[in-house]
Amino acid sequence: MKQIGILVNLIITGILVLSISVTGFILLNSFPETQNEYSELYFEDFYDLPELKEINEKISFIFTIENKEKKPNIYTYAIKQETYDFDKNLKGKNTIEKDIVYLSSGEKRIIMKDFELMPPFSDIVKISVILENYNQSIHFWIRTFDKRRFNRTFYCGVDISDYNFNDEWERNDPLIKKAFEYCNEINN
Repeated sequence: MKQIGILVNLIITGILVLSISVTGFILLNSFPETQNEYSELYFEDFYDLPELKEINEKISFIFTIENKEKKPNIYTYAIKQETYDFDKNLKGKNTIEKDIVYLSSGEKRIIMKDFELMPPFSDIVKISVILENYNQSIHFWIRTFDKRRFNRTFYCGVDISDYNFNDEWERNDPLIKKAFEYCNEINN
């Protein structure tokens, strides 16, 4: 009798373990696998993006498109320029370049761009890279400096040591520093 009781307990335990295993297997396989499929667009070294440029200087930057989807994709990208004045009024928009990139699954393309700003020239410029067929974009801002706008009587009559800065931000403003460097060049 004791052996029959042990045998019954083993059978019941086996049936429970088997039913729990089958139920777990069914539950795990009944939910679709979560897939992290996406495309990435980013600047390679965003610390080195240009912040201050003279209007006729070349703008250089590097961006990456990365396909992390499980299928090949065609990416249409555009590089655009928007110009603003210091009062944040939009003065103009330009498309600098449009191109198409084909990427296999898991592939990435590093793209280096060099170009000059397009008219209308302005004080503040927004450069955007847009993946047009994926509704993704990245951008950075540049403050521009035009030496032709500085002349001795209006801008360059003041020595930087005599200039009364309003605050710490203005004291370290790269545009103001560049203006004073230029003034010192033409006054010497």
